[in-house]
Amino acid sequence: MGIRLKQLETRIETVRAQSDEVWKTLETAEGSLLQMLTLKDYDCTNYFGDNATPASKPPETATLKLRADRHETEEFYLTKLKDFLLGTSRIARLNVKHDYMRNKLAELSANPPAVMASLTGVKPPRRKCIGRLNTTTQPKLFGGSLEEYIESTNQEIPLIIKSCIRIINLYGLHHQGIFRVSGSQVEINNFRECFERGEDPLADITDASDMNSVAGVLKLYLRELREPLFPVIYFEQLMELAQLESKHDFVIKMKDLVQSLPRSVVIVMRYLFDFLNHLSEYSDENMMDPYNLAICFGPTLVPVPEDKDQVQYQNQVNELIKNIILFHDDIFASDIGGVLYEKYITRDEDNDVGDSPSEHVHEDLDSEVYPSEDECDCVEATAQYDFTARNDRELTLSKGDSVQLYSQVSCDWWRGAVCGRQGLVPDKYISIKLKDDGTEKPKSGNWNVRMKTKLSRPIVKQTLLIHLSLKKRHKVI
Repeated sequence: MGIRLKQLETRIETVRAQSDEVWKTLETAEGSLLQMLTLKDYDCTNYFGDNATPASKPPETATLKLRADRHETEEFYLTKLKDFLLGTSRIARLNVKHDYMRNKLAELSANPPAVMASLTGVKPPRRKCIGRLNTTTQPKLFGGSLEEYIESTNQEIPLIIKSCIRIINLYGLHHQGIFRVSGSQVEINNFRECFERGEDPLADITDASDMNSVAGVLKLYLRELREPLFPVIYFEQLMELAQLESKHDFVIKMKDLVQSLPRSVVIVMRYLFDFLNHLSEYSDENMMDPYNLAICFGPTLVPVPEDKDQVQYQNQVNELIKNIILFHDDIFASDIGGVLYEKYITRDEDNDVGDSPSEHVHEDLDSEVYPSEDECDCVEATAQYDFTARNDRELTLSKGDSVQLYSQVSCDWWRGAVCGRQGLVPDKYISIKLKDDGTEKPKSGNWNVRMKTKLSRPIVKQTLLIHLSLKKRHKVI
Protein backbone atom coordinates (compact mmCIF):
# COMPACT_ATOMS: atom_id res chain seq x y z
CA MET A 1 0.00 0.00 0.00
CA GLY A 2 2.92 2.31 0.66
CA ILE A 3 4.19 1.77 -2.89
CA ARG A 4 0.73 2.48 -4.26
CA LEU A 5 0.63 5.70 -2.23
CA LYS A 6 3.91 6.85 -3.78
CA GLN A 7 2.57 6.03 -7.24
CA LEU A 8 -0.53 8.10 -6.55
CA GLU A 9 1.60 11.05 -5.47
CA THR A 10 3.60 10.82 -8.69
CA ARG A 11 0.42 10.53 -10.75
CA ILE A 12 -1.11 13.57 -9.04
CA GLU A 13 1.96 15.68 -9.71
CA THR A 14 1.99 14.64 -13.39
CA VAL A 15 -1.70 15.40 -13.93
CA ARG A 16 -1.33 18.68 -12.07
CA ALA A 17 1.58 19.73 -14.29
CA GLN A 18 -0.49 18.93 -17.37
CA SER A 19 -3.41 20.89 -15.94
CA ASP A 20 -1.15 23.89 -15.32
CA GLU A 21 0.00 23.84 -18.94
CA VAL A 22 -3.60 23.74 -20.14
CA TRP A 23 -4.39 26.63 -17.82
CA LYS A 24 -1.63 28.77 -19.30
CA THR A 25 -2.97 28.09 -22.79
CA LEU A 26 -6.48 28.86 -21.57
CA GLU A 27 -5.35 32.21 -20.16
CA THR A 28 -3.75 33.15 -23.48
CA ALA A 29 -6.90 32.22 -25.41
CA GLU A 30 -9.03 34.11 -22.92
CA GLY A 31 -6.96 37.26 -23.36
CA SER A 32 -7.23 37.04 -27.14
CA LEU A 33 -10.99 36.52 -26.97
CA LEU A 34 -11.56 39.43 -24.61
CA GLN A 35 -9.53 41.71 -26.85
CA MET A 36 -11.77 40.77 -29.77
CA LEU A 37 -14.91 41.63 -27.83
CA THR A 38 -14.21 45.35 -27.70
CA LEU A 39 -16.71 48.00 -26.72
CA LYS A 40 -16.39 49.63 -30.13
CA ASP A 41 -18.17 46.70 -31.78
CA TYR A 42 -21.27 47.31 -29.69
CA ASP A 43 -21.26 51.12 -29.51
CA CYS A 44 -24.60 52.41 -30.85
CA THR A 45 -24.34 56.03 -29.70
CA ASN A 46 -23.80 57.27 -33.26
CA TYR A 47 -27.32 56.17 -34.18
CA PHE A 48 -29.04 58.31 -31.52
CA GLY A 49 -29.18 62.02 -30.73
CA ASP A 50 -29.66 65.18 -32.75
CA ASN A 51 -26.42 64.75 -34.68
CA ALA A 52 -26.85 61.05 -35.33
CA THR A 53 -24.88 59.88 -38.34
CA PRO A 54 -24.86 56.28 -39.48
CA ALA A 55 -21.41 54.81 -39.24
CA SER A 56 -19.80 53.52 -42.37
CA LYS A 57 -19.90 49.77 -42.58
CA PRO A 58 -16.61 47.90 -42.90
CA PRO A 59 -16.08 45.75 -45.98
CA GLU A 60 -18.02 42.51 -45.98
CA THR A 61 -14.86 40.44 -46.40
CA ALA A 62 -13.27 42.05 -43.31
CA THR A 63 -16.40 41.38 -41.27
CA LEU A 64 -16.49 37.75 -42.34
CA LYS A 65 -12.81 37.30 -41.49
CA LEU A 66 -13.24 38.83 -38.02
CA ARG A 67 -16.26 36.65 -37.38
CA ALA A 68 -14.38 33.54 -38.49
CA ASP A 69 -11.37 34.38 -36.29
CA ARG A 70 -13.60 34.98 -33.30
CA HIS A 71 -15.48 31.74 -33.87
CA GLU A 72 -12.21 29.81 -34.13
CA THR A 73 -10.88 31.40 -30.93
CA GLU A 74 -14.13 30.62 -29.11
CA GLU A 75 -13.99 26.97 -30.19
CA PHE A 76 -10.36 26.69 -29.10
CA TYR A 77 -11.13 28.36 -25.76
CA LEU A 78 -14.06 26.04 -25.03
CA THR A 79 -11.98 22.99 -25.94
CA LYS A 80 -9.19 23.99 -23.58
CA LEU A 81 -11.69 24.84 -20.86
CA LYS A 82 -13.17 21.35 -21.18
CA ASP A 83 -9.70 19.80 -20.94
CA PHE A 84 -8.91 21.88 -17.87
CA LEU A 85 -12.14 20.91 -16.09
CA LEU A 86 -11.58 17.23 -16.85
CA GLY A 87 -8.04 17.50 -15.54
CA THR A 88 -9.09 19.15 -12.28
CA SER A 89 -11.80 16.52 -11.80
CA ARG A 90 -9.21 13.78 -12.27
CA ILE A 91 -6.94 15.47 -9.72
CA ALA A 92 -9.81 15.66 -7.23
CA ARG A 93 -10.54 11.92 -7.58
CA LEU A 94 -6.88 11.02 -7.19
CA ASN A 95 -6.61 13.24 -4.11
CA VAL A 96 -9.54 11.43 -2.49
CA LYS A 97 -7.87 8.06 -3.06
CA HIS A 98 -4.58 9.46 -1.84
CA ASP A 99 -6.09 10.82 1.39
CA TYR A 100 -7.93 7.58 2.09
CA MET A 101 -4.81 5.45 1.66
CA ARG A 102 -2.77 7.90 3.73
CA ASN A 103 -5.23 7.70 6.62
CA LYS A 104 -5.32 3.91 6.53
CA LEU A 105 -1.55 3.69 6.48
CA ALA A 106 -1.37 6.14 9.37
CA GLU A 107 -3.68 3.88 11.39
CA LEU A 108 -1.77 0.70 10.59
CA SER A 109 1.75 2.06 10.67
CA ALA A 110 3.82 1.85 13.84
CA ASN A 111 5.21 5.29 13.03
CA PRO A 112 2.30 7.45 11.78
CA PRO A 113 4.27 10.73 11.73
CA ALA A 114 6.64 9.28 9.15
CA VAL A 115 3.72 8.41 6.91
CA MET A 116 2.12 11.79 7.36
CA ALA A 117 5.40 13.48 6.48
CA SER A 118 5.25 11.95 3.01
CA LEU A 119 2.37 14.28 2.18
CA THR A 120 4.44 17.41 2.29
CA GLY A 121 5.16 17.08 -1.40
CA VAL A 122 1.45 17.20 -2.29
CA LYS A 123 0.42 20.83 -2.06
CA PRO A 124 -3.09 22.11 -2.74
CA PRO A 125 -3.28 23.98 -6.04
CA ARG A 126 -3.77 27.72 -6.05
CA ARG A 127 -7.33 28.65 -6.96
CA LYS A 128 -7.62 29.94 -10.50
CA CYS A 129 -10.07 32.50 -11.77
CA ILE A 130 -11.28 32.82 -15.35
CA GLY A 131 -13.26 35.55 -17.01
CA ARG A 132 -10.95 38.49 -16.27
CA LEU A 133 -7.93 40.08 -17.86
CA ASN A 134 -4.65 40.20 -16.00
CA THR A 135 -4.08 43.80 -14.94
CA THR A 136 -1.20 45.55 -13.25
CA THR A 137 -3.45 48.08 -11.49
CA GLN A 138 -4.85 47.55 -8.00
CA PRO A 139 -8.08 45.51 -8.16
CA LYS A 140 -11.42 46.87 -7.08
CA LEU A 141 -11.87 46.95 -3.29
CA PHE A 142 -15.58 47.54 -2.71
CA GLY A 143 -17.60 45.10 -4.77
CA GLY A 144 -14.48 43.16 -5.73
CA SER A 145 -13.12 39.73 -4.91
CA LEU A 146 -11.33 39.23 -1.60
CA GLU A 147 -9.03 36.56 -3.05
CA GLU A 148 -8.07 38.66 -6.06
CA TYR A 149 -7.35 41.69 -3.88
CA ILE A 150 -5.15 39.72 -1.48
CA GLU A 151 -3.27 38.06 -4.34
CA SER A 152 -2.70 41.37 -6.13
CA THR A 153 -1.68 43.47 -3.11
CA ASN A 154 0.14 40.76 -1.11
CA GLN A 155 -1.80 41.87 1.98
CA GLU A 156 -2.88 38.89 4.07
CA ILE A 157 -5.41 41.16 5.76
CA PRO A 158 -6.81 43.94 3.52
CA LEU A 159 -5.93 47.43 4.73
CA ILE A 160 -9.56 48.39 5.28
CA ILE A 161 -10.17 45.45 7.65
CA LYS A 162 -6.92 45.89 9.54
CA SER A 163 -7.26 49.67 9.90
CA CYS A 164 -10.91 49.63 11.02
CA ILE A 165 -10.28 46.89 13.56
CA ARG A 166 -7.19 48.69 14.86
CA ILE A 167 -9.13 51.90 15.54
CA ILE A 168 -12.03 50.06 17.18
CA ASN A 169 -9.56 48.12 19.30
CA LEU A 170 -7.91 51.34 20.47
CA TYR A 171 -10.94 53.55 21.03
CA GLY A 172 -14.18 51.64 20.47
CA LEU A 173 -14.23 48.50 22.62
CA HIS A 174 -16.35 50.34 25.21
CA HIS A 175 -18.42 52.29 22.67
CA GLN A 176 -22.08 51.51 23.28
CA GLY A 177 -23.89 50.16 20.23
CA ILE A 178 -20.78 49.69 18.10
CA PHE A 179 -21.82 48.09 14.75
CA ARG A 180 -25.49 48.51 15.70
CA VAL A 181 -25.76 52.31 15.59
CA SER A 182 -25.45 53.80 12.11
CA GLY A 183 -22.64 56.24 11.39
CA SER A 184 -22.55 59.35 9.25
CA GLN A 185 -23.15 58.45 5.62
CA VAL A 186 -20.95 61.33 4.50
CA GLU A 187 -18.03 60.09 6.63
CA ILE A 188 -18.56 56.50 5.49
CA ASN A 189 -18.45 57.57 1.84
CA ASN A 190 -15.29 59.62 2.47
CA PHE A 191 -13.62 56.65 4.17
CA ARG A 192 -14.69 54.43 1.28
CA GLU A 193 -13.18 56.69 -1.37
CA CYS A 194 -9.87 56.90 0.51
CA PHE A 195 -9.61 53.14 0.98
CA GLU A 196 -10.48 52.60 -2.68
CA ARG A 197 -7.48 54.79 -3.59
CA GLY A 198 -5.22 52.70 -1.36
CA GLU A 199 -5.00 55.34 1.38
CA ASP A 200 -5.71 54.93 5.10
CA PRO A 201 -8.11 57.68 6.26
CA LEU A 202 -8.06 56.32 9.83
CA ALA A 203 -4.32 56.71 10.40
CA ASP A 204 -4.68 60.00 12.29
CA ILE A 205 -7.79 59.19 14.37
CA THR A 206 -7.07 59.64 18.08
CA ASP A 207 -10.50 59.39 19.73
CA ALA A 208 -13.85 57.63 19.58
CA SER A 209 -15.81 60.39 17.84
CA ASP A 210 -15.98 58.51 14.51
CA MET A 211 -16.49 54.97 15.84
CA ASN A 212 -19.92 54.40 14.27
CA SER A 213 -18.65 55.55 10.88
CA VAL A 214 -15.56 53.34 11.15
CA ALA A 215 -17.75 50.35 12.01
CA GLY A 216 -20.10 51.30 9.18
CA VAL A 217 -17.43 51.33 6.48
CA LEU A 218 -16.15 47.92 7.66
CA LYS A 219 -19.64 46.42 7.42
CA LEU A 220 -20.14 48.09 4.04
CA TYR A 221 -16.97 46.52 2.66
CA LEU A 222 -17.91 43.03 3.84
CA ARG A 223 -21.47 43.45 2.55
CA GLU A 224 -20.38 44.53 -0.94
CA LEU A 225 -17.84 41.75 -1.53
CA ARG A 226 -18.49 40.09 -4.88
CA GLU A 227 -18.60 36.75 -3.10
CA PRO A 228 -19.54 36.69 0.61
CA LEU A 229 -16.97 35.56 3.13
CA PHE A 230 -18.93 32.30 3.38
CA PRO A 231 -19.67 31.36 -0.27
CA VAL A 232 -23.32 30.87 -1.22
CA ILE A 233 -22.69 27.28 -2.32
CA TYR A 234 -22.15 26.36 1.35
CA PHE A 235 -25.43 27.91 2.52
CA GLU A 236 -27.40 24.66 2.95
CA GLN A 237 -24.50 23.00 4.74
CA LEU A 238 -24.09 26.00 7.04
CA MET A 239 -27.79 25.94 7.93
CA GLU A 240 -27.48 22.28 8.90
CA LEU A 241 -24.56 23.14 11.18
CA ALA A 242 -26.56 25.98 12.76
CA GLN A 243 -29.16 23.46 13.96
CA LEU A 244 -26.66 21.23 15.76
CA GLU A 245 -27.18 21.24 19.52
CA SER A 246 -23.85 19.68 20.44
CA LYS A 247 -20.95 22.11 20.67
CA HIS A 248 -18.50 19.30 19.96
CA ASP A 249 -20.26 18.27 16.74
CA PHE A 250 -20.60 21.88 15.62
CA VAL A 251 -16.90 22.62 16.11
CA ILE A 252 -15.74 19.47 14.30
CA LYS A 253 -18.02 19.90 11.27
CA MET A 254 -17.47 23.64 11.06
CA LYS A 255 -13.72 23.09 11.20
CA ASP A 256 -13.96 20.62 8.30
CA LEU A 257 -15.96 23.13 6.25
CA VAL A 258 -13.49 25.94 6.94
CA GLN A 259 -10.59 23.74 5.83
CA SER A 260 -12.22 23.43 2.41
CA LEU A 261 -12.07 27.21 1.90
CA PRO A 262 -9.06 29.02 0.39
CA ARG A 263 -6.29 29.70 2.89
CA SER A 264 -6.33 33.45 2.22
CA VAL A 265 -10.04 33.65 3.09
CA VAL A 266 -9.60 31.53 6.22
CA ILE A 267 -6.88 33.89 7.50
CA VAL A 268 -9.23 36.86 7.11
CA MET A 269 -12.06 34.92 8.79
CA ARG A 270 -9.85 34.00 11.72
CA TYR A 271 -8.74 37.63 12.14
CA LEU A 272 -12.31 38.97 12.00
CA PHE A 273 -13.90 36.45 14.37
CA ASP A 274 -11.04 36.75 16.86
CA PHE A 275 -11.73 40.49 16.93
CA LEU A 276 -15.49 40.00 17.33
CA ASN A 277 -14.89 37.62 20.23
CA HIS A 278 -12.62 40.20 21.88
CA LEU A 279 -15.25 42.90 21.34
CA SER A 280 -17.93 40.75 22.97
CA GLU A 281 -15.85 40.55 26.16
CA TYR A 282 -16.86 44.17 26.80
CA SER A 283 -20.57 43.55 26.25
CA ASP A 284 -21.41 44.87 29.72
CA GLU A 285 -20.36 48.30 28.43
CA ASN A 286 -20.85 48.24 24.65
CA MET A 287 -24.03 46.11 24.79
CA MET A 288 -22.73 43.90 21.98
CA ASP A 289 -22.67 40.27 23.11
CA PRO A 290 -22.02 37.46 20.59
CA TYR A 291 -25.68 37.23 19.58
CA ASN A 292 -26.05 40.99 19.03
CA LEU A 293 -22.88 40.94 16.93
CA ALA A 294 -24.31 38.00 14.99
CA ILE A 295 -27.45 40.03 14.23
CA CYS A 296 -25.24 42.78 12.78
CA PHE A 297 -22.86 40.53 10.82
CA GLY A 298 -25.08 37.57 9.91
CA PRO A 299 -26.73 39.10 6.81
CA THR A 300 -23.32 40.38 5.70
CA LEU A 301 -21.23 37.23 6.12
CA VAL A 302 -23.92 34.63 5.28
CA PRO A 303 -26.57 36.30 3.09
CA VAL A 304 -29.75 34.30 2.58
CA PRO A 305 -30.23 33.47 -1.14
CA GLU A 306 -33.10 35.27 -2.84
CA ASP A 307 -34.97 32.02 -3.51
CA LYS A 308 -35.02 31.19 0.21
CA ASP A 309 -37.38 32.42 2.92
CA GLN A 310 -35.52 35.37 4.46
CA VAL A 311 -37.43 35.29 7.75
CA GLN A 312 -37.16 31.54 8.21
CA TYR A 313 -33.39 31.36 7.72
CA GLN A 314 -32.28 34.59 9.37
CA ASN A 315 -32.49 33.21 12.91
CA GLN A 316 -30.39 30.21 11.86
CA VAL A 317 -27.82 32.52 10.28
CA ASN A 318 -27.61 34.54 13.50
CA GLU A 319 -27.19 31.38 15.57
CA LEU A 320 -24.44 30.18 13.23
CA ILE A 321 -22.42 33.42 13.46
CA LYS A 322 -22.91 33.55 17.24
CA ASN A 323 -21.46 30.05 17.64
CA ILE A 324 -18.51 30.85 15.38
CA ILE A 325 -17.75 33.92 17.51
CA LEU A 326 -17.94 31.85 20.70
CA PHE A 327 -15.88 28.87 19.48
CA HIS A 328 -13.55 30.59 17.01
CA ASP A 329 -10.41 29.35 18.81
CA ASP A 330 -11.45 25.73 18.21
CA ILE A 331 -12.68 26.26 14.65
CA PHE A 332 -9.80 28.17 13.08
CA ALA A 333 -6.45 26.40 13.07
CA SER A 334 -3.40 28.35 14.18
CA ASP A 335 -0.96 26.24 12.17
CA ILE A 336 -1.97 27.69 8.79
CA GLY A 337 0.22 30.73 9.42
CA GLY A 338 -0.78 34.22 8.45
CA VAL A 339 -1.47 37.37 10.46
CA LEU A 340 -3.05 36.89 13.89
CA TYR A 341 -5.31 39.38 15.64
CA GLU A 342 -3.66 41.13 18.60
CA LYS A 343 -5.89 42.10 21.49
CA TYR A 344 -3.55 44.86 22.64
CA ILE A 345 -2.62 46.96 19.64
CA THR A 346 -0.08 49.77 20.05
CA ARG A 347 0.14 53.09 18.23
CA ASP A 348 3.81 53.55 19.09
CA GLU A 349 6.48 52.02 21.25
CA ASP A 350 5.67 54.19 24.26
CA ASN A 351 1.93 53.67 24.31
CA ASP A 352 0.25 50.32 24.66
CA VAL A 353 -3.40 51.29 24.34
CA GLY A 354 -3.45 54.42 22.19
CA ASP A 355 -2.52 58.04 22.48
CA SER A 356 -4.51 60.46 24.56
CA PRO A 357 -7.47 62.02 22.74
CA SER A 358 -5.71 65.35 22.46
CA GLU A 359 -2.03 66.22 22.54
CA HIS A 360 -2.70 69.95 22.39
CA VAL A 361 -4.50 72.39 24.64
CA HIS A 362 -6.39 75.44 23.45
CA GLU A 363 -4.21 78.51 23.28
CA ASP A 364 -6.65 80.55 25.37
CA LEU A 365 -6.35 78.38 28.47
CA ASP A 366 -5.17 80.19 31.59
CA SER A 367 -1.55 79.67 32.49
CA GLU A 368 -2.67 78.17 35.80
CA VAL A 369 -3.57 74.89 34.12
CA TYR A 370 -0.13 74.29 32.68
CA PRO A 371 2.38 72.09 34.46
CA SER A 372 3.78 73.48 37.68
CA GLU A 373 6.96 72.25 39.26
CA ASP A 374 5.57 72.93 42.75
CA GLU A 375 2.59 70.63 42.49
CA CYS A 376 2.14 66.88 42.74
CA ASP A 377 3.34 64.46 40.08
CA CYS A 378 -0.03 62.75 39.59
CA VAL A 379 -3.76 63.20 39.94
CA GLU A 380 -5.76 61.54 42.68
CA ALA A 381 -9.12 59.89 42.06
CA THR A 382 -11.64 57.80 43.96
CA ALA A 383 -13.23 54.59 42.69
CA GLN A 384 -16.99 55.09 42.41
CA TYR A 385 -17.85 51.48 41.56
CA ASP A 386 -16.37 48.01 41.85
CA PHE A 387 -14.45 46.84 38.79
CA THR A 388 -12.92 43.41 38.16
CA ALA A 389 -9.86 43.27 35.92
CA ARG A 390 -10.30 41.13 32.81
CA ASN A 391 -6.59 40.72 32.11
CA ASP A 392 -3.23 41.31 33.75
CA ARG A 393 -2.97 44.86 32.36
CA GLU A 394 -6.10 46.16 34.08
CA LEU A 395 -6.42 46.99 37.77
CA THR A 396 -9.20 45.68 40.01
CA LEU A 397 -11.07 48.43 41.88
CA SER A 398 -13.25 48.42 44.96
CA LYS A 399 -15.63 51.26 45.67
CA GLY A 400 -13.84 53.94 47.68
CA ASP A 401 -10.30 52.94 46.66
CA SER A 402 -7.81 55.78 46.26
CA VAL A 403 -6.34 55.81 42.75
CA GLN A 404 -3.21 57.60 41.54
CA LEU A 405 -3.49 58.66 37.88
CA TYR A 406 -0.37 59.31 35.79
CA SER A 407 -1.74 59.88 32.28
CA GLN A 408 -4.87 59.35 30.23
CA VAL A 409 -3.98 57.08 27.33
CA SER A 410 -7.40 57.02 25.64
CA CYS A 411 -10.89 58.35 26.19
CA ASP A 412 -11.74 55.23 28.23
CA TRP A 413 -8.52 54.40 30.11
CA TRP A 414 -5.97 55.97 32.44
CA ARG A 415 -2.55 54.72 33.37
CA GLY A 416 -2.29 54.72 37.15
CA ALA A 417 -1.79 52.77 40.37
CA VAL A 418 -3.91 51.28 43.15
CA CYS A 419 -2.29 50.11 46.39
CA GLY A 420 1.13 50.14 44.74
CA ARG A 421 0.05 48.13 41.68
CA GLN A 422 0.35 49.92 38.34
CA GLY A 423 -1.87 49.30 35.35
CA LEU A 424 -4.88 50.55 33.42
CA VAL A 425 -7.81 52.20 35.20
CA PRO A 426 -11.27 52.57 33.53
CA ASP A 427 -12.33 56.20 33.23
CA LYS A 428 -16.04 55.55 33.84
CA TYR A 429 -15.43 53.93 37.23
CA ILE A 430 -13.55 56.78 38.92
CA SER A 431 -14.08 60.34 40.09
CA ILE A 432 -11.11 62.72 39.81
CA LYS A 433 -10.27 64.84 42.86
CA LEU A 434 -9.68 68.51 42.14
CA LYS A 435 -7.85 69.45 45.28
CA ASP A 436 -5.55 71.92 46.95
CA ASP A 437 -6.14 70.87 50.54
CA GLY A 438 -7.21 67.24 50.30
CA THR A 439 -10.90 67.85 49.63
CA GLU A 440 -12.58 66.78 46.45
CA LYS A 441 -13.81 70.27 45.60
CA PRO A 442 -11.24 73.00 44.97
CA LYS A 443 -10.93 75.44 47.85
CA SER A 444 -9.71 78.22 45.57
CA GLY A 445 -9.81 78.77 41.85
CA ASN A 446 -6.19 77.70 41.31
CA TRP A 447 -5.53 74.09 40.44
CA ASN A 448 -2.31 73.18 38.69
CA VAL A 449 -1.39 69.69 37.57
CA ARG A 450 2.07 68.54 36.58
CA MET A 451 2.65 65.20 34.92
CA LYS A 452 5.84 63.25 35.54
CA THR A 453 8.61 64.51 33.34
CA LYS A 454 9.24 61.05 31.95
CA LEU A 455 5.75 61.05 30.47
CA SER A 456 5.35 63.10 27.31
CA ARG A 457 1.55 63.26 27.49
CA PRO A 458 -0.23 65.90 29.58
CA ILE A 459 -3.57 65.46 31.28
CA VAL A 460 -6.14 65.56 28.51
CA LYS A 461 -7.97 68.67 27.50
CA GLN A 462 -11.29 67.45 28.92
CA THR A 463 -9.92 67.45 32.46
CA LEU A 464 -8.45 70.93 32.04
CA LEU A 465 -11.70 72.29 30.71
CA ILE A 466 -13.52 70.84 33.72
CA HIS A 467 -11.12 72.78 35.93
CA LEU A 468 -11.72 76.04 34.06
CA SER A 469 -15.46 75.59 34.34
CA LEU A 470 -15.18 75.06 38.09
CA LYS A 471 -12.79 78.00 38.40
CA LYS A 472 -15.16 80.42 36.64
CA ARG A 473 -18.09 79.18 38.70
CA HIS A 474 -16.09 79.73 41.88
CA LYS A 475 -15.28 83.33 40.85
CA VAL A 476 -18.95 84.03 40.16
CA ILE A 477 -19.90 82.69 43.56
